[in-house]
Amino acid sequence: MLQRYFGEVLPYLEIAKQQSEETVIEEVIVPKITGLSIASAKSAVKELGLEIELENQNVDAESTIVQEQIPRDGVSVHKGSKIIIHY
Repeated sequence: MLQRYFGEVLPYLEIAKQQSEETVIEEVIVPKITGLSIASAKSAVKELGLEIELENQNVDAESTIVQEQIPRDGVSVHKGSKIIIHY
């Protein structure tokens, strides 16, 4: 009875039910984005579920070229990770 009660109330309170299985975090391989414009680099990593972190948001993304990336290409990272770029 108590389990049924909490099963109905907890979602209403937006409390997630604990899963008995471990959550699997998907891994992706970082692509090579050096030599690309920031706009192209953002598009390439977005397709893989990654993000780009810029030191300065007020930069022309179409003409500015990525000079360095961290982590480097070929490295396996968790989906949703950020790629730091220098230009």
